[in-house]
Amino acid sequence: MLNPIQTISDEKMSAMDSTASATGVFTSLTLRLGADGAAAAFGEDRVAPDAAMLSDALPAADDPEVKGVPIGFTATSDKPSGVIALVGARVLTMAGMKPGAITGTPGVIENATIVIDGNRISAIGPAGSVQVPAAAKRVDVKGKTIMPGIIDVHAHVGGEGDGLLAESSWPLEANLAFGVTTSHDPSNDTVTVFTNAELIRSGAKLGPRLFSTGTILYGAETPFKAVIDSYEDALSHLRRQKAAGAFSVKSYNQQRRDSRQMIIKAARELEMMVVPEGGSLLYMNQTHIIDGHTGVEHSLPVPHLYKDMAEMIRREANEVIARVRERVEGELAAGVAALTVVQGEVDRLVDDLPDRVPVLERGDGLVVEAVRRPLLDGRHEALARPMRRRARPSAPACRATHRPARAPR
Repeated sequence: MLNPIQTISDEKMSAMDSTASATGVFTSLTLRLGADGAAAAFGEDRVAPDAAMLSDALPAADDPEVKGVPIGFTATSDKPSGVIALVGARVLTMAGMKPGAITGTPGVIENATIVIDGNRISAIGPAGSVQVPAAAKRVDVKGKTIMPGIIDVHAHVGGEGDGLLAESSWPLEANLAFGVTTSHDPSNDTVTVFTNAELIRSGAKLGPRLFSTGTILYGAETPFKAVIDSYEDALSHLRRQKAAGAFSVKSYNQQRRDSRQMIIKAARELEMMVVPEGGSLLYMNQTHIIDGHTGVEHSLPVPHLYKDMAEMIRREANEVIARVRERVEGELAAGVAALTVVQGEVDRLVDDLPDRVPVLERGDGLVVEAVRRPLLDGRHEALARPMRRRARPSAPACRATHRPARAPR
């Protein structure tokens, strides 16, 4: 049985409400209890509970409502067993159609043998040079061509909604059927995509290895807008995504440059990558590159790319390569070799540019390079310094927008 609850005047209750509001504890009740503990009808009088009742209603520090209840679990990653030998196929190596980075490895191997032990390729080469273990299962693949798995770094694989996941997904299976073995989705639902990734990893669902940014850090006015007004805001958003399973985040239409810089700085602290939407304005794309984003997710919005812009991209790309090389040197020799190949490809692309598009040298007046600014400097600056351009009469102007010619009426 509950103790009778004292009725008090509206004036006294009002004073108590004011005090309670200031302390964060509210004692107003909408239902009055009688002496026998039964609910009484709503009346004009307002009532206040005694101290014991109020104390009993608050959860203790070790209650589940306060400290939470872990509901996670672990599962074993799916790993094949046994040895398989694929015999007789033409094999395309990572070197493509030319000699590769590894001495003596041709780009294409005719009549090749590939030995796979568990989930690793243990041997590959011309049929006569590879010893197949006696216990291996031989698969005749003559007339077939085997190529490395495709890594799709901008793969919108879709997914289920409303928290209900199917046992299979035709988009994931279709990607796998066409040779995509790893996908990175730069915009997907956080809960769904990382659940699918874990299902695939455990062997419960068929699809490429799946990575994602999860839900984008959207700067536009939407119900899921990611508000970033301070560095702590940026850290909070990235910690949340990393806890869900992301190693990258999508900085999407964050209009203020300092907000984008805060995201980059937080990502460096948390060892994550940042990919911006890109593609809208060349000036904004320049700040994406200069400020240190991992990449720009869409094509630069200009019909012609000139050499000074390409040189800026090369300079920034080589700085990123140097930072990565410093981290993996001495730990991952293959990674260093791959970085050397990437750096060579970047240099070749820029050096070959004059042969593909009209080029304006700096002396011709095209100034694309924006001012490099320290991280978090230049607050509220949405765009880099506008570039000045003056094309030669023989070369088309570099335009940020393009409209198709209107048909004559």
